[in-house]
Amino acid sequence: MAVSDNVIAYLTSWSDAFEQFYRPGVGDYLKRFGKTTRAISKNPKRRVIGGSMEVTMKTRKNRSARLTTDLMAPPPDAGPGAYTTYKVRFDHTTPASNDFSALQIGFQTSWYDIKKKADNTFKDSAGDFIRQDIEDGLEDVAEEFAGSFHYPANAKLATITGAADLVKLNDSDLFDSASAFTGTVAECLVKVDKSAMAHLGDGDLVDIYNATEGDNMELRACRIINVNAVDYTLVLSIETGTTLLDGGGAAANFTSFEAKVNDDNDVMHLYHSGSFEEDGSPDSGATIKGCLNNFFDPSTDWFNIATANRLNATYRTLNPVRIDASAGGSDVQLTGDHFRQAGEAVGWANGSYLDTDSRMIVMNRDQYRAVNLLQADSGMTVLPALQSDVGNKMNKAFGFDGWTLHDPTLGSVLLTVDDMAAYGVIDFLDIPSWEYVEPFPGGASFDFLPGQMAKIWHRTHYNSASTAQNYNAKYDGRPSKEFEAQGEQLYAWINTAPKRNVRIMGLDSTL
Repeated sequence: MAVSDNVIAYLTSWSDAFEQFYRPGVGDYLKRFGKTTRAISKNPKRRVIGGSMEVTMKTRKNRSARLTTDLMAPPPDAGPGAYTTYKVRFDHTTPASNDFSALQIGFQTSWYDIKKKADNTFKDSAGDFIRQDIEDGLEDVAEEFAGSFHYPANAKLATITGAADLVKLNDSDLFDSASAFTGTVAECLVKVDKSAMAHLGDGDLVDIYNATEGDNMELRACRIINVNAVDYTLVLSIETGTTLLDGGGAAANFTSFEAKVNDDNDVMHLYHSGSFEEDGSPDSGATIKGCLNNFFDPSTDWFNIATANRLNATYRTLNPVRIDASAGGSDVQLTGDHFRQAGEAVGWANGSYLDTDSRMIVMNRDQYRAVNLLQADSGMTVLPALQSDVGNKMNKAFGFDGWTLHDPTLGSVLLTVDDMAAYGVIDFLDIPSWEYVEPFPGGASFDFLPGQMAKIWHRTHYNSASTAQNYNAKYDGRPSKEFEAQGEQLYAWINTAPKRNVRIMGLDSTL
C-alpha cells in the first residue's frame, strides 16, 4: 500500500530532526541530566574486540624496596606487580553474556496525527510538534540514563512495609489527612518507604509482589497516577489491563490488596511492570549491570567475575570498600564519624591520590540533612560550590552545584544530593576511576533502526492482540495507519580503581 507524499514529507522532516537532536554527542548531553553521571567521562579509546573488552587491574604493587645497613649487600630480588583483568562482554544474542545496557526508546505517530499537524486548523500554542516530541523523548532518555547508575537490585522501586492503615482512600494529597480505607475502590493511597522517589513517576505501570508470601505477584500493570515525594505516598489505580494474580483474572478494586497490607501486615515490593514473571522468578528481574548497587555488592557478579570469585585472592582488589553502619540489623543515624571512617578506608587525605578535585560524596535527599550535622561539627568545614576553589572549578567543568567538604581524613571532596541515589546509603566515589564506555566507539551514540520509509520509520500492521482497538483476526498483518521509530543507546559503566570507592550502608533518614 503506497504512502502519500505528504506523509513521507512529514516523516522525513521528523527523521532529519532526529538526526540533529540525537547524533551529535548525545551521550555527553544525556549525562548532564544526572548530578552524579554528568561528572563521569566518556572513554572513546576502549574497544570491544572479539566480543569483549578487557580492563586490566593491579592486584599487587611492586614491593621490592628494602632497607639494609650493609652497603655491599646485593640489590633485592625484583618484585613486579601482579595484574588481573575483568571482561566487559558484548553479546547481542544472550542477555546473560552481555554486560552492556540497551537504553531503548520508541516514537509513534499516525496518519491522522500527521494530517492534523499539517493542517493549521488543528495547531495550537504548542507550536512545533516535531521538536516538542523529540525534546520530551530526549528528556525521558536522559532520566533513565542517569537513573540506571543508581538502580537498586532488580530495579526494585519501593516497599510497602506492611502495617495497619498503610492503604487509605484517595481523598487527600497528604497521607496523614487521608481517610481510612473503606469499601471497594479503584484508586487508593499507599505509603512507601526505602525508596528513591525520583525513580517513580506519574503514569508509570508497576507490578506489586507480596514478599511475605514468597514474592507472589499481587497486582500486574497497576498504574501510578500521582507521586507525592514529600510524604512518600503513591496514588495507585486499577484500570483496564490490571490483573489480580493472587486471586486470578482482572482486578476490579483494591479490597483484597488492602486486606493483605493493612490486616495481615504483608510486605509488598514494587517493580517496573514486566520486570519479573508472574511467579516472582528472581532471575528475570531487570538488573542493570555495572550500576552502583551491582558494583558495591560482592554477592552479585560483576562483568564476568562470578559471585564465588569476587572474594578470592585474584579478584579481591576488584571489590570496593563497604562500611555497614547498622547495629544489630537496625539502621542507624548518620554521624560525622561515618564520614571519617569512609575517608580513612579509602585514604583520600594521605597524599597518595593527586586527583583530589574529582572526589564526590553522593547521597539521597533522605540523608542530605547530614550536611547540617557536618557544619555543626567543628572538625569539618562545608562551603557552597562557588565559595571554594575546588567547587568553583567543578561547577565550570560539569555544573556541580553542591558543597565542598574538607576534613583531615577526607581532604577536599565534593558533596552532592542526587534524588536518584539509593535510599539508606552514602557513596564516596572517586570519579576519575569511573568511565562510561560504548561497544562501538566513534560511531553514533544513539542509533535508530533503519526504517522502511523516510529513513527511520516503520509502518505497523494490525494485530488483534496488540492494537488499541481489538480488530478481528482476519485483519492481522494488514498495514495500519500508524508509524513508529525505534532507537537505542548502548553503554556500560566501568571502574578502574574500585578500592578508591566506599559505600556506607545501614543508614536511616533521621538525625
